[in-house]
Amino acid sequence: MLLAARSLLEISGSPLTSASDAFTVARNVLVAHDATELVLAALCVELGSGYKITEQAPFHELVGYVVKKFHDNDDDSTQNARRGALIALNYARVRFKHHGDLLDPSTTYPLVEEALEVLDLLCQRAVGFPLRSLDAVIAVEHPDIAADLRTADDLILVGEYRDSLVSIARALSRTFWDYDIQGVTAGQAESEDALLLSGRGVDPASFLAMQRFLPKLYSPFHEPPEFNTREYGHEANWTEENARFCWNTALSVVLRLRHARSVPQAQDFYDEFEDVIEVSADSTTAHRFKGYPSADWPLTGEAIECKVNSMFFGKASGFYELKGDPDLNFSMPLLEANWICLTDHNLRDNTGFMGIGITDELWFSKQDVTVTYRENDLAKARKQYVAELSKPTGDDSIS
Repeated sequence: MLLAARSLLEISGSPLTSASDAFTVARNVLVAHDATELVLAALCVELGSGYKITEQAPFHELVGYVVKKFHDNDDDSTQNARRGALIALNYARVRFKHHGDLLDPSTTYPLVEEALEVLDLLCQRAVGFPLRSLDAVIAVEHPDIAADLRTADDLILVGEYRDSLVSIARALSRTFWDYDIQGVTAGQAESEDALLLSGRGVDPASFLAMQRFLPKLYSPFHEPPEFNTREYGHEANWTEENARFCWNTALSVVLRLRHARSVPQAQDFYDEFEDVIEVSADSTTAHRFKGYPSADWPLTGEAIECKVNSMFFGKASGFYELKGDPDLNFSMPLLEANWICLTDHNLRDNTGFMGIGITDELWFSKQDVTVTYRENDLAKARKQYVAELSKPTGDDSIS
């Protein structure tokens, strides 16, 4: 209702002055009064007194009730002045609408601004923003998501389009985590994700288009954004039109996912777990192959002697023979394999030059090891994050 009131005021045009004509003043009186009724109704609901609306309490009673609640610490004269501004607006409306009196612009035009100043103050105390400063983000109840969207909006206004896309991606990433939209990554355009979210009211075409503009972020934490320059992450796409499109689409996604019914989704194994290779023989040799997988940059081999109970973590695949011809040696079920290949393992260097496009594999003889699995660090962090969100804040203020 507050957003509806704000939208009404946008059609009023320029502020009234002593030079405004009678019909313009009368029109603005009607619009301002409709906005006032919407604000009073919204604040009654916020206060838990929606019955005052359903029982059609008189206008002056609603004004007195709301002003009293949000101006209780003000002295009587201040409260009376604020009530008086809204009641004077109502009186002008009744004269014009119900009695056909054309209002005197010189004495009536200040009533609109005085009433709007009261509404601004009421909304400021109720929701933290003046009525005339409200935007659609006020409907976002999650404070961190709302803050990211407001930051993005501010960055668009000053022409920082790349940084605005980063803030939008953070808002979306936080949305996917906090609203338990599992498997969807901000900045990763996947048609399956768009199809799944379409069941929750998200437009799939807009969602996919937005995802291509955004940097990739796997979590809402302070990880660096990943812009892929050789795809869509370049300055030709960092424009006001694109940034504003992404902002509007992200806001729509946030609002729809906030109230959408949860749909269970099957999780990929490696989203939650990692394989554990434990040496069961007294000793064994692990073969490490590392380098660029090309003829110009052949893989280098290294033998690693491992004692019993040594453990390695990563992603395990089964093969018939040790590092055979990749065109002939296809992966196979672990139980049927002779060799276990471990990738994304804990010995891998994921930083700097050696972490870019490098093959790094550990190979174990299946008869010398056991393969189990455990929860990975990302899943642990996600659970901890959700647990932190569920802790009571002790803040009972109206938001």
